[in-house]
Amino acid sequence: MAQYTSTSEGGVLVLSGMHGSIKDPATARRKILDGAATADGATLSVPAKDFVPAGSEVTITCQVVTMAQAGGGSSPLPICAWADENTNASVSVITAAGATQSPEEVDLAAAAEATAQVREETRRPIG
Repeated sequence: MAQYTSTSEGGVLVLSGMHGSIKDPATARRKILDGAATADGATLSVPAKDFVPAGSEVTITCQVVTMAQAGGGSSPLPICAWADENTNASVSVITAAGATQSPEEVDLAAAAEATAQVREETRRPIG
């Protein structure tokens, strides 16, 4: 798990993943998103939708959960996941502008594109 903060754009990118032998990528992708949707304080607001971003050969599934905030209120959190034969990860990009949107306003296609970019930049051959 890693968290990156952008000083230029004022956001945070959270990456959580693993590598190994993934026998059923679709199930692995679904399970990582199910875990996010059932976490304490989380409510699934926009159901999972599949994307295959341009230039990508892997399906990326994205959803929006609403996270309860301390002291009341809530904010939407887009979460995207990929799984292939040897990697499985989720990505969330959190920005101040995104925190004020309604869950339905979140651009999941853009979140999938960002996740595809993170996937491309983080995967490296073993050996």
